[in-house]
Amino acid sequence: MAVLTALVGALMGALTLATPSSARVLPRSSLAGTFAASIDACPALPPRTSPPTSVAGKIPVKSISLWIARGWTHLTISHHHPPPPDLRPSDFKAFIAMGDSITAGFGAEGEQKNIFHDLNEDRGISFSGGGDPGAVSLANFFKNYVPGNNITGPSTGVHGVELCYGILCPANQYKTSDHFNVAQS
Repeated sequence: MAVLTALVGALMGALTLATPSSARVLPRSSLAGTFAASIDACPALPPRTSPPTSVAGKIPVKSISLWIARGWTHLTISHHHPPPPDLRPSDFKAFIAMGDSITAGFGAEGEQKNIFHDLNEDRGISFSGGGDPGAVSLANFFKNYVPGNNITGPSTGVHGVELCYGILCPANQYKTSDHFNVAQS
């Protein structure tokens, strides 16, 4: 049992994520006054001169092998530290949002005087997939850094709620203004 406890402890220690030495964490005070009032006011990124070199960070453990045979145990842990991700917002050409009523923008404008307007999906201002001008959204953040603001997919505008429950799913439900926002309320 002691050997098993030691192995589990070693394995958990090996799987602990470490901050890469190239990562730099800035203290909060050094960020004071560096925030923009709108997405459009964010500073431009210099154009990329070469394609991305790494697009995904990984756990800094290359392989773990554990052999238990005839009473002896051998544990091998091989470490490697991959390069930090080199993927920038300007590398994206399409933006996709998938989710529930929050992603669809249902109720995003709050309670309305006309009860029928409460049944609208304001997809253009949805934080995760909205593309209306001036909307504070992830899609607009990415769009700001794509050359020429040319990104496909963010949804725009407002329309009635889309509901889809099995056989109660209207055939002509998709609206072209939804683009790649495939959320369902």
